[in-house]
Amino acid sequence: MTPRRSWLVLALLVGLGGAARADALADARIFIGMQLELIKAGDVDGVRAGMTDRLRDKVTGEALAQAKQRLAGVTIDDLVAAAVAKGTAVSVKTKAGRTLTTLVQVAGKWKADTLWFK
Repeated sequence: MTPRRSWLVLALLVGLGGAARADALADARIFIGMQLELIKAGDVDGVRAGMTDRLRDKVTGEALAQAKQRLAGVTIDDLVAAAVAKGTAVSVKTKAGRTLTTLVQVAGKWKADTLWFK
């Protein structure tokens, strides 16, 4: 491989990595934003649909009512500041640098693998 061709391959790989990071952040912001609206609306079934199977039964009306109070003054920017893609999973980081949740793809849809709103 010529030096010019090596540089092109490297540029494409770096560019794709940047696009993947941008997509992961956009996907995380959309998913958490939708979940946040469902929590505010008290939609237990809607929030359950966005959780992995092991967590669905833990989403209750009481849990959402408590989450609604805690999340009243929180913005999507506070909740989703960064996202790191790892295969079919995305680790979502808060503005404070803590891990909010991990999103996993199940049948082509994102699902939260933690009760991030507790």
